[in-house]
Amino acid sequence: MRLTARTGFSILVLVFFCYLVWEAQEWRLQARLFPWAIGIPMILLAILNIVQEVRGPKEEAGTSQDRPTDFQFTQPLDMSVAVRRTVTILSWIVGFLAGIWLVGFSITVACMTFGFLKIQSKEGWAMSLILTASAWLVYYVVFERTLLLPFPDGKVFLWLGLD
Repeated sequence: MRLTARTGFSILVLVFFCYLVWEAQEWRLQARLFPWAIGIPMILLAILNIVQEVRGPKEEAGTSQDRPTDFQFTQPLDMSVAVRRTVTILSWIVGFLAGIWLVGFSITVACMTFGFLKIQSKEGWAMSLILTASAWLVYYVVFERTLLLPFPDGKVFLWLGLD
């Protein structure tokens, strides 16, 4: 049995989502659906990840150097590039949170998705519009129509008296 930092993190994720699901059990059904829809699959995935981490990797033909990985920690990265990327993604996250607060979740999902695809990812107009419409449609069908989760209006609508 191997316990590594990755295994420890997976255990923390498991504990967090178990607590999330446990706390939500006393809520009314409509409020409980959102934490359960996220929490239960995450519990299953965390358990699966812990089992795989504890069992260790299967040794296959070739060395570990031959296997594809998502990250290669041996390649040096200029500190200015790392800082710029960190600031960029944090700016997008803060912008998303500010958008939710100002104009509400429904509008922000569409605007931020389109903005990220067009500005950050430099996608074409057609692809940006198709993916934005798809993301918003999935959000609308799942959360607003199926789960009937009430998302509050943004502060701008409250300030203008439009809510």
